Amino acid sequence: MSWKILFFSVLLSSCTVAAQEAKHSVVGADLSLVCPLIQGQQAPFPGVLLSTKASAAVIAEYSLFDERLKIEVENANRLMQVKADFEIKEHESKFATEKSILAAQVESRNEKINMLERNLKKSEDEARRLAEDAPNRVTWFGIGFAGGILFTIATAYAIGQVVN
Repeated sequence: MSWKILFFSVLLSSCTVAAQEAKHSVVGADLSLVCPLIQGQQAPFPGVLLSTKASAAVIAEYSLFDERLKIEVENANRLMQVKADFEIKEHESKFATEKSILAAQVESRNEKINMLERNLKKSEDEARRLAEDAPNRVTWFGIGFAGGILFTIATAYAIGQVVN
């Protein structure tokens, strides 16, 4: 960017000269040629008059333009590549961290599931053992029914004895 400023400042700060009428015609002549002038000589075409030093600076800037542009493009590409590599590494690091966190959460939940399955199996085994140790319900119903009938008969007999 600074070379552009330098180039335009050289062009703008150089002294401008009012061209005099040329003694010969310049129609069809190549006006882009560099024409050295001697002091007092008429300029063959209108334009900006530069000193030898200023024109050398302009020519040097112009000749180095492509090379400078190539260097600046390469620097910009390198900078973009470094930024892209940094972002890739940053994302890889975040990915690895998130992956390890999620793996730890999955492992923790698997351990909790295993513990709950063990507790469920223990509870089922305990319920099965208690069911096996408990007396038969039909037997207890029969004993209760028979006991109720015997109690009713005994009560009726006792009341009959008291009344007689």
